[in-house]
Parts: sequence; C-alpha cells; structure tokens
Amino acid sequence: MAFYHLTLQQPTSIFQSIKGNFIQAGKEDLVVSNGRVLTLYCLASHSLIETTNLDTFGFIKSVCLLRLPSEDRDLIAVLSDGGFLSLIKFNSHNQKLDCVLQQKVTEKGFKRTQPGQMMISQKQTLLISAIESSLLALTIQKATSKYSIEKTISFKSQRLCSFFLDVCWSSLNDTFFTIEIDCKNSIGTTNLVEYQIGNQFQNIQEKKRTIIDKTSNLIINVPNNEKFKINGGLIMCAEEKVSYFNQSQQEEKSISIPIRENCKQLQKCQNINCGIYCFSEESESNFLKYHFLLQNDLGDLYKLILTFDSNSSINNLMISYFDTIPISTDLILIGKNYLFSSSNFSTHFYYKITNWGNKIENEMYPTNEEEIKMYKLNDELKSLNLINDLVNISPLIDCQISQIQSQIETNQSTISRDHFKTNIYCLTGTSMNSTVQMLEYGIPITELNDFKIPIEDKPTGIWTLKSKIFDQFHEYLIISFSSFTLLFQINGKKLIPILETNLLDLTVQTLQIQLMLDNSVIQIYPNGIRHMKQNEVVNWSPLNQQKIDHCVTNPIQIAISINNTYLAYFELLKDGNLPEIEKIEFQNICSMDLITNFNFTQINLKENDNIKNQNENINNNMEIETEKDINLNMINFNHYKSPFLIIGTNNNYLFIVSLFENAILHTITSITLESKPESVSLIKINTNLDSLQNDGNSNRQQFNNKNNVNNDQKNDNNNHNDCTYFLNIGLENGILIQYLFNKSNIILNKPIFHQLNTNENKKFKFIKCQTQNENSIILISDSIWLISFINNKFLLAPLNNLEIEDLASFNQKEITEGFFGINSENILKYFSIEQNNKKFQESIIKLKTTPRKMITHQKTGTMFIILRDFIKTKNLENKNEQDYENEKALNKEKSKDIWDSKILIIHPNEPNNFLYQQFLEKDEIGYSISILENKNIYYLVVGSACSVTLKPRSCKHGYITIFKILDDSQLKFITKIKVPNIPYCIQVKNNHIIAGIGSSLIIFQFIRNQIFIKTEFNNNNSNNDNNNDKLLNFVVSLSIEKDLIFVGDITKSIFIFQYSNNKLKLYAKDNVPRFITTHLTSKNLLFAGDKFGNLLIYKIPEKKLSNNNFNFLNQKLSLSSTFLLNDLLNDSLSLNLDKIGYFHIGEMINSIQQIQFGGSNLIFYSTILGTFGILIDITSNIQINFFSQLQMLLKKKIKTVSGNDNLDWRSYYFPHKGIIDGDFSELFFTLKEKDQLAIAEKMEIPLIEILKQLQNMRNKIL
Repeated sequence: MAFYHLTLQQPTSIFQSIKGNFIQAGKEDLVVSNGRVLTLYCLASHSLIETTNLDTFGFIKSVCLLRLPSEDRDLIAVLSDGGFLSLIKFNSHNQKLDCVLQQKVTEKGFKRTQPGQMMISQKQTLLISAIESSLLALTIQKATSKYSIEKTISFKSQRLCSFFLDVCWSSLNDTFFTIEIDCKNSIGTTNLVEYQIGNQFQNIQEKKRTIIDKTSNLIINVPNNEKFKINGGLIMCAEEKVSYFNQSQQEEKSISIPIRENCKQLQKCQNINCGIYCFSEESESNFLKYHFLLQNDLGDLYKLILTFDSNSSINNLMISYFDTIPISTDLILIGKNYLFSSSNFSTHFYYKITNWGNKIENEMYPTNEEEIKMYKLNDELKSLNLINDLVNISPLIDCQISQIQSQIETNQSTISRDHFKTNIYCLTGTSMNSTVQMLEYGIPITELNDFKIPIEDKPTGIWTLKSKIFDQFHEYLIISFSSFTLLFQINGKKLIPILETNLLDLTVQTLQIQLMLDNSVIQIYPNGIRHMKQNEVVNWSPLNQQKIDHCVTNPIQIAISINNTYLAYFELLKDGNLPEIEKIEFQNICSMDLITNFNFTQINLKENDNIKNQNENINNNMEIETEKDINLNMINFNHYKSPFLIIGTNNNYLFIVSLFENAILHTITSITLESKPESVSLIKINTNLDSLQNDGNSNRQQFNNKNNVNNDQKNDNNNHNDCTYFLNIGLENGILIQYLFNKSNIILNKPIFHQLNTNENKKFKFIKCQTQNENSIILISDSIWLISFINNKFLLAPLNNLEIEDLASFNQKEITEGFFGINSENILKYFSIEQNNKKFQESIIKLKTTPRKMITHQKTGTMFIILRDFIKTKNLENKNEQDYENEKALNKEKSKDIWDSKILIIHPNEPNNFLYQQFLEKDEIGYSISILENKNIYYLVVGSACSVTLKPRSCKHGYITIFKILDDSQLKFITKIKVPNIPYCIQVKNNHIIAGIGSSLIIFQFIRNQIFIKTEFNNNNSNNDNNNDKLLNFVVSLSIEKDLIFVGDITKSIFIFQYSNNKLKLYAKDNVPRFITTHLTSKNLLFAGDKFGNLLIYKIPEKKLSNNNFNFLNQKLSLSSTFLLNDLLNDSLSLNLDKIGYFHIGEMINSIQQIQFGGSNLIFYSTILGTFGILIDITSNIQINFFSQLQMLLKKKIKTVSGNDNLDWRSYYFPHKGIIDGDFSELFFTLKEKDQLAIAEKMEIPLIEILKQLQNMRNKIL
C-alpha cells in the first residue's frame, strides 16, 4: 500500500516580493516568495495575472533582483536552505521559470552566523548577509550563453556578537552600509557601519562605524543623479524620526514622524508600538526631488520627499500622512501609479494611486518644524483605489470541511441525488484582521451584470457576432427561441435590442450563427441556410421540405444533418460563394463538430502587412481599414479549414470523417461507445504528440495510401500536422471521454474517463472559447466545467456559483474573454473567468476577535466558533508617563491582564451571517468545542479554563460546559463541571464526552442534563514530577474508533488507549517522541502531522487485549468508575505503532480530514501557511512501481531550485517512505519532448500512457 500526494493550493503567505523586467524588457513584473514557492505575476491595469510558479522543494531564505550589464531582462537570484544560489530566468517559449545557474555558496541549513537571511544586488555583484557577524559577496558573469560565479569573498566580524538589522548598497561603487547591534555589554549599541569591497574584489573592509538611534531598523539608498550632479545618500528610519545622511558631504537632516491622533492612548491601552517600521521604493527622480513611501506598524502610509538645491545639497526633507492599508511585508511601486502591498498575515492588495500630487505635498511638514504633527485617520482610502487582491488564508488557525447533500429539481418532483457540495471553512488572521473564509473548490468567476429577458419561452441557443472577422471586439448578441430570434447590440455593459435588421431573419428559430471569412453571415434555421452577403441574401433549402436537425460551422466550412438521414457539406470559395460540395446518406446523427480557429487577429496583421508592402509603390499612405480591401485569393484557406468532421450517432458510434479535397466525407476511423454521444468537441492544442503512440501503423496512414492523397495537399496542411487534437465526448450516461491524437496518427485508444454528470435530465453541451489565449472548452452539464490544456498540463475544473443552460464568449474594451450565459429563467448573466490556475472561490466574513476553534453542524450548516483575545481591564488614564517607562511597573500591570472569550454562531451561506454570540464568564477562555446528539436533541460541549498562564502553561481550573442548541441557533445553558486543567480537546460519541485535560484523559457521561465522570487515565500522580517520566505531557488531539481512543500528545507523539471493563488501558504507542499537532483515524490507518511539517502514517496494530473487548459507548453508567491506571506505564503491556509512511511538507500541519472528491475517499490536510494537499490511496503494485520508477528517472533530468534532491527534501527529519510525491512527478510535463521520450523509452511505456497515468491521478480530485 502507498499514497500519492498532490498539492491543491500552494502557501498563500508572502515573505518577500520583488519587481523587475522578467518577461519582457521595459515591462515590470512581480515575483513573490511564499517560503518554498516562487510565483511570477504579470501586472495589468486591472488585475494581477499569475503567469507561472515554481516549487523549489526547499526553503527559500532570500530572493533578490539581478540585472547583468549585457542583458535587457532581469534574473531572479534565490538562496535556499540547501546553501545553493540559483539564478532563475523566465523562458518565454514554454512560459516557465528555468534555472540557468546553480552553485553551492554556503553550508546547508539555518544558522545565525551563516549568510543567507538578507541578499541585495548591485550590477553584477550579490551581497549576502547573515543575522550575525558574517557577510558574503560574489560576482556573476555571463560567457556566451552560460552564467557563472566569477569571484567570491567572505567577511567575519571580529566582535563578540554583532547582529545585522538591515543591509543597503551605497550610491558609491563597491560600498554598502549595515545597521548592526553591537552586544559588548548587556545594553548593546546600534551602529551604522560602512563597508567597502577593496583590492579588486579581494576582501571586505570595515571603513567606519557610527553610533545611531537605538530604534533604527531600516536604511534606504538615495541613488545618484548624474544629470543634476546630485550625490545620493541614505535615509535612516527610526522609531520617531526619519533622517537623511550623505556620507560624502557629511550632511545630515532629520524630521519627526507625524503620529495618529490618540496614538498615545493606543500605545498604553493596546500595547501597540507606534515606532516606524518602513518599507519603501523610489517613486521617481524628477528634477531635484525624490519621493518615497513609508509605512509604520499601524499600517499608516507616509509620503517622504527629499528636495535638493542648485548646489546639489539637501534643501528640505518633508513628510506627510498618505493613507492607511494593512501592515505589509513589502511595498512595491509599479511605475508611478500602482502599488502592490504584500503581507504575511493579511490579504495582498494591488492599488492604483489616485492622489499622488500637489494636494499631498501642500500638507507636508517641513524639516525645520520640531513639533510633532498629529493627523486624523482616514475613514476610507483617499489616495489609493483598490484594483485587485490576492486572498491570504495565513495564518490558518483551524480548518473544517463541510459536505452538504444538494438537491435537483425535475419536472415531476424534487429528488435527492448522491452529490455533495464541498466547502472548506478556514479561520484565519489575528485580532481585527481575523476572518472566516469559505472556500469552494472550482475556478472563481466575476459576475458583472445580469439582464432579465421578459419571455416565457425557453432559449434554444446563444451566440455573439463581430462586424468583421478580423475585429477584436464583438458587436452583436443573438438569442434563439423555439419560434423566433432576438438580436442585441453590445454597448459596454448595456444591451440595445434591434427589432428590424437585414442581418438576420428574426422570425425563425436559429440553429447556428457564423461569421464567415469574407465577412458574410450564415444563419442556419430548420428550413434552410441564409447567407447574408454584403449586398444580397442567398437562401438554400433542402429538397422536399426536409428539415435540418443538426449543424456545425466554422468560418470556411458547414456541415448539416437533414432529416437525420443525409449529411451535407458546404465550403466557402474564394469568390464568396457557398456551394454544396458533397452529400451522402448518414443516419442517426446526434452530434457533430469541426475545428474552429480563434486567432484571426494575429494572422490578419501578418497578411495585412504583406498587402501593404506590396502596395507601397502605389500609395505610401495606404491603410487597410476594412477587410473588403483584402483579396481572398491571398489568404491560405487551409489555415482555417478543419481536416476532420466528428460525428456521434444515436446507436453509440463515433466517426472521424475526412474533409480533405480528394476524400470528402470518407470515414477515417470509428469507435463504439457505451452510451449515446450527446455532444462532441474537437480543438487544437499547442503540443506536439508525434511519437506518443509507437505501437502499430496509424489508421490515417492506411487511409492516405488507400485514397492517394497527393503531397501538395499534405504540404498545404502542415500547420495541422504540427499540432495535437483534443477530442471530448459527452455521453448520455454522464461520462466524459477524452482522446489525444494528431493528424498523422489517428488512433483512438486508452481514453481518459470522467464521471461528471449525475443528473439524467441534464445533457452535455460543449462551447468553444479562449482562456488565457489558449483554446478551451466550456462544458455545461449539471455543473459548469472548464476544459483546457495550458503549459502542457491538462485542466478540468468546475466554475463556481454558475447555473446556466447555454453561453457564448465575447471580447469588449472593458473586458476580454468574457461570457454571456442564460439560465432556465431567462436571466442573462454577464461574467468573466478570473484565472484558470485559481482553484478556489472565496467568500469572507470579517471578525474583530481572533478565532481559535470551530465546528460545523452538518444538519443545519451552522458554524460555532470560539473567539478569544488578550485584553487589559485596568484603567490606565491615572498613570503618568514615568510609570510606563518603569519596566517593573509595566510587568506588574501586564500580570493583571485577562482574556476575553466568547462563542460566535454564524451561518456562512446566509445573507445575515451572524446569528448569535454567547459570552463566557470573566477571565474564562474557550479552548475546545464539539456537538453532542442525545435523543435527537443537539448540545454544544465547550471546554474552557480560568486564570490561564501561557508560560508555564497552567490555569486555576477548567470547565466542561454544555449548552442546548435551540431552533433559532441560540444557546441555552444546561450544566457545567469543574476539571483540574485545561480541556484542550474534546470528542463526543452518543452521550459520552472524551476530553484531553492537561496530561489526563477523562471520559464523561451526559445523562439527565448532568455530567458524570465515568473513567480517567491520569499520570499526574506519579512520584516524579519530571514531565519526561510521564506517559502524557499535554493532550492536543483526540479521535475515537470503536473501543479505541487515539491521543496525540504535544511532545510524546501518539498513544492508543483501549476501553475495557470500565478502565482505560494503554493499547499501543509510538516510541519516537514527536510534536503532534493533529491526527486522523481512517480504517486501520492513523494519519498525523507535527509542528515541523511532517506527515506521518501509522498502521493500527491488531487487537491484543481481546478477552474483554466491548464498546464503551454502549455501556451503562457505573458508580465508582474512576480509575488511576499507573500500572499500565509499563511499556511491555502495549504494542508499538508501525510507521508505514513519512513525508515532509515543510509547514506545520494543523488539520487532517477525510473527504470525498469525485466519488473517491481522500485524505485532506491543511497547514498554517494556507497550503492544502491530498493523499490518494494506491493499492496496485503496478502503479506503485510505475511512479517509483518515474521519480527515479526524473531525478536525473530535473534539478530543483533549492539544490535539494527531492528524496532529501521529503526526508528532511526522517527517511521518506510510503508516499509518492505527485508534485515532483508532475514536473514530467515541463520536460522537453526529447527528455520525455527518453524516459518513456527507459520505462518501456508509450509516452501517452505516462501522461494519462499522471492525469488520471490528478482527475481524482475533481
């Protein structure tokens, strides 16, 4: 047995962010570090678009920008925990980040004296500093196309203990400054130290050391300005002032930082340090002025301006309050008008600066004013406009999954079906930044508008139409009904109805609308085809009043089914006519499709340039304004033609039919399906799959030989040979089948299956579109799905919160890649897809107190949350300033602080989320929560403690309190019982309550509204008070499986107790001490996570104490049922847990749960940084051997950015076993084709089989 690990969501917290020209010269992009993942964002005026990401399989210590003099694009320098320096460059060909240089520069691991915590660059020099005493400098050079490290020098401080707070390059070459704390004595001094790299990069010398303000924490380089002959300097930020210092002219000026009104009261009452902790970026260097943005630890932004006189001396230093945003780790100014704010523990924001001018500067406070200015806090953003945000669920405090059974409506009745809506509820943030986030799996959409169409008839189709084929934007929207058609003009977010037009016949039902390559319009209706040319209308009708029942079109070709008996094929000629080319007998047609080319605009630009160049001799000022100026004879029609016609029939067959000139409507191949193909769709994807199938001769080659297709025809269609076709078939039984093939090798075998549709009354329907400039498909079934193939990776994911019957894609100036969708109630929805690679739709409920624990009532969907925060209760207004400066008085005051705790009841799916809140008693802290059901009555069980001390962990006493949950979701107090320690975790079963109380395990029974102690395991009565000699230290997690109780201890790992004869006996334990945070039992396995980011799997041993086994949950209450079982401390009486799986995640795991995705039972986990992952059970030895062999071969082809071997990373603390790294296996998609083929050859497996195996594992999470 083994498990396959996949990451659902990468960490959302951002530790460091940089900007640079990574994708294109002259265009700024953004790179963020999430601790172990690098993500590249393309910056747009309306949003942040994720371009690609890179898992380093290690910890990222620091990231910085590097620009070599010979290049026009920037590199990303990454230093990892493995001691490797990696240079990353964006590969525009395959849209991914490539490692162009990797070299070990420091030792492995994290040490205070080991360089790596801070890294900065200047030209081709990198400077790396440690927290304490050490510096490392190196130069990068590029020879031909290879990068290398030319020189490396190191520096070790001779002082006993020197801590680096910040490092900054000087405006002078090879000179840099650091802020250091010199700990010669107990007080320590803060120094500004100047270093120089001397002797042609041979050593690092300390030039000067100056004592500065002890609260200084950040230095900012003011660059030189050669145009105005300004010698730059340094800006030093301290707690109450900002100073400018010029090292060459020995010039220094300071200015006090303005403070918020009532800031002193905030500092005293909320213990907030109002000192400035700044993050900055140069805004501009215009004339004799520099602009900077600073932020304090309250989130207030300040605008700082430096002005210089004509003698290049500092003239003035001005500062003013700018705006207030959440506290940031980095502020990145993009150009002059955009600001990106990243954070560890709040949402990341992308702003547009709307007030960056004279209004702010007129309110500035000049340098010569010594008085500290006060300012009022803005109620809302004044100078910034929020454009986009990136949701951050870090710190993730608690996570619960709710799966609620949904219902569907049919014409007969409302019936229930076996389909669950999965929501992930997360408690995130601290204090005022706390939230409850509900995440629904699927790609999020943005609904822009909706329109109600006042017609009772149901729509039969919807299309959008451009005025000309090569236009960028759509102009018309067409909606068809059973007996008429509606036409609208698209005007921004408005729709203008058109009642009379020659463009379409509005008095008939429309089956299909198509804009042809010559800008004529085709309207297909049941009685015929209407061809609207520029000056005339040409109608075509079937013979003998026959009806058209199915049709498919593209800008050149039309195929129709007549009376379900005949198949007719039409083709646009270069003279603009649309003749019937071929007609054959073909019965039982139920679905058809052709290839459609979306890239008209790009192709047209090339052709127009050719036409313009040919006519330059006639008229140099000629401009192509309309497509009627283009000669159709100059366009290669084969580029727009589909070489195949896909046909599905009612008798469960699928046919691929040729549309080549010499073999029109000849069947190439056919397959038998298990059900009727309701809908089919064929698209081209930008992947070459030649040689994917290397078994046997292709049917296509046999067909070419049989029909003697000439070489000229083959050459005309080379563009089709170089791509791959992606065939999707939706069956009547709800199964989606997918095939990959190319033109030269049409073999439909080994398909990929997905069970998507669970509603028999809902049919499959495919709509082609473009997302992120890639050919994609929207699949409409009982849910809406996006099918795409991006960066050699297949994507199948649901679209959230969308219920429509049909849709059409469109482009407008305001939004590209938008959609019109219409539902069964004739409501027209106007929406867009945010990002294909975004996997969750978020909805957020804001809180004002830190959430700690939650539980969801599955029956009602109500959520119960324990909130608690640390507060002060003493009145501080009577204290003078000297009392607060006295450390003893301050510590004495802190000892009187208490906690505020309450229970919040919300319904996350209702408009009014907050239902009720129950306050606990004064100084009582809620720790644990659970729901107990007794005789169909639901009770809320709460564990709490009074007078808690965090270090050492202790309390006066604890409580187990029971509330009755009323029908209106309010709570009614029933009873409570006092316990000796903190009840950190609680589990319930029937009318029993199992509680982990400190180092004790106690079982209670709830009868007749009273709580009784049934039995107890307590090892606190040992003669030796040493925690190491106790069996349990502090219980942090509990679970129950029949008569076994599973206990997770904070330092002692996992224990299993058996309830037998009203006693708790130690049944099994893990002999290796581990810092357990959470665990889960599933069948005969136990999954656990620890605080160091390790995922553990244990096999529960067979029962040893089998003589008197029975289920304690069915036992009646017994008097005198408290037992102290110290005799069970003997290890010989217990079994040892067998560890069958170990896997290093890299982040503290705080939740493990079992969920159902796509009909499969999966193990789901979450981490404190917001990572979601799953474990898929693999029972086949063939699959296990396949993935093991694949990973061994991948290790030889792939070098991780961190320099760590993948096996070393997953074995960070203990040897990796039992879990296959699916994230590493999926890097197979990023390899070059020759490397993929080499691996397939060594594995003796066709390449397409490897791709399908990887995709099938990913599909299990749908």
